[in-house]
Amino acid sequence: MPGLRSHHVTFKEVFTSRTVDIHINPYFTLTQFIETVRPHLSSSFGINQNELEIVEAGQYRNGLIPEGAPALVPSASQLSSHWGENLHGLAFYVRRKNYQYPQFQVPRISSRTNDSSGITISSDIYSGDCPICLETTSLSRRYMCSHGVCLQCYQHCQSRSITICSLCRSP
Repeated sequence: MPGLRSHHVTFKEVFTSRTVDIHINPYFTLTQFIETVRPHLSSSFGINQNELEIVEAGQYRNGLIPEGAPALVPSASQLSSHWGENLHGLAFYVRRKNYQYPQFQVPRISSRTNDSSGITISSDIYSGDCPICLETTSLSRRYMCSHGVCLQCYQHCQSRSITICSLCRSP
């Protein structure tokens, strides 16, 4: 019965080491998800519910660090349609709405590298939280998607022949 399933999802307050794991039903809509976790996150992180934003970890869009990505928007689509039924490795950031975090002003360094196939790809290096280990470190876009991971997690994946993005499964 789908209604009884739940999987733990990690929430991390931006630019801190504070995390909370909450069990989530993968068949919740985004609206149900946000409404269900917001009171728990508000209590855990001391952020007023009306000021709290939830952001998917590991996003790199328009040169922003993942913590600065757009917040989740309530909708009728199910979590399982976005992140799969087991929500494996799913993590989110929690931040204050309309708060100016000085860390968002981190400069970006770009370089170009050749991957093993000989294709030249852009590698953007950011300072932020790795979406796999959740440690604050230098991150680099190492796959064809927009997700960045730290060197240690990337090497760990490579040593286990994991050659796709751990977040979105992109090559």
